[in-house]
Amino acid sequence: MKSGEKNSFEEEPKYKLYRTVYEIIHPTISKKNISNYRIVLQEGLLPLRVFYPKKVSNLTSIILFIHGDPSVTGCGTKYADICMKLAMDLEQLVIAIDYDDILDSFLLDLYQQCYQVIEYFYQEVAKLGVDTDKITLMGDSTGASIAIGVEMMAKEKGTFSIRRKILFYPPLSGEYFGRTHYDSIQKNSEFDLLTILRLQNYFNLRITKKKQWKNPLFFPLLEKDPDISCASLFVVGNMDPLRDEINAYYQCGKEKNNSFQFLELEFVGHGFLKMVDIELQVSLFDTMKKFLK
Repeated sequence: MKSGEKNSFEEEPKYKLYRTVYEIIHPTISKKNISNYRIVLQEGLLPLRVFYPKKVSNLTSIILFIHGDPSVTGCGTKYADICMKLAMDLEQLVIAIDYDDILDSFLLDLYQQCYQVIEYFYQEVAKLGVDTDKITLMGDSTGASIAIGVEMMAKEKGTFSIRRKILFYPPLSGEYFGRTHYDSIQKNSEFDLLTILRLQNYFNLRITKKKQWKNPLFFPLLEKDPDISCASLFVVGNMDPLRDEINAYYQCGKEKNNSFQFLELEFVGHGFLKMVDIELQVSLFDTMKKFLK
């Protein structure tokens, strides 16, 4: 990223402030509610953005947020506002992975680097005696897909266990290039073709090998018998072209895990986090609060 250029968090990345996980969870009064720091946990890991709730005396509930690609979600520089609202309304510490500098990387690199950050964070939090079951993995759009991939990688490696996640409109099928099983891709694309075109461009730029198009790590609906154990809340708008594939994945998980939940919001499409109206906010945040209890 060029110096002075704003990123997804509407900040000019002029500097880095090095902090430990302990200092993030135990902030000084002067640092509470401050999000304009890119915090590097360890050499070689991606920086983080930290968003504090009003009460910072006992930060034991944590949300790890993976934002979607702005070119797909249309959220532009709105992620700072989104994360701050999540922190305030849910009364949890929100830590967002700031991977803007590698947004144009190949897909496998994105997944691996996000995984490394989350693995490190889980390990450090555990060392501090914080209950990792109170960590929620959250993401929107392509970031939500990465969250699912991180969970799959953690299970395969046996490194840490994700107990719950909240996913906003994740791409799951890869069926954005012609024939598809999902009616919503066909019908909702009549008035939201831009989302499909953006997804086509996103995957074409980042998938470099033919076999990766059949990799369940990137497209979880390709998994014939997915190992679904993490409590999950899926949120999608009824006008989103991805609605039906997300519902299909939810139904598959619900058969194996009754802690799967699905929320469909009316009259919104892909990327709705940037402009949720008051009525939808009440429904959305009430559902999230109940899920997080």
